[in-house]
Amino acid sequence: MVQRNKYWRRQHTERLFKQRMMLRAAWGSYLIKNEDGTWNRHPHWFEIAKERSNKVFKSTGMPCSCPMCSGEHYSRLDYKKDTARIIRESFD
Repeated sequence: MVQRNKYWRRQHTERLFKQRMMLRAAWGSYLIKNEDGTWNRHPHWFEIAKERSNKVFKSTGMPCSCPMCSGEHYSRLDYKKDTARIIRESFD
């Protein structure tokens, strides 16, 4: 079992930050204005991480409730189970 100390927590937060920045870069609707005035339409994840507005992703567990930040993935099986439960409850 991994011993969870300060070093492990710091590594974990850095790992999560990197994953979030990679997700933001992968979703593709991100623009960064370069110093010469041009726009970078598809920045690399570490260019996004350098932006001042993204520093909040480093210190918070879940900055917002959107699917990208929360890490929720669509599960067809869960959806089918919930739908079946709702139908059963409506007949009772």
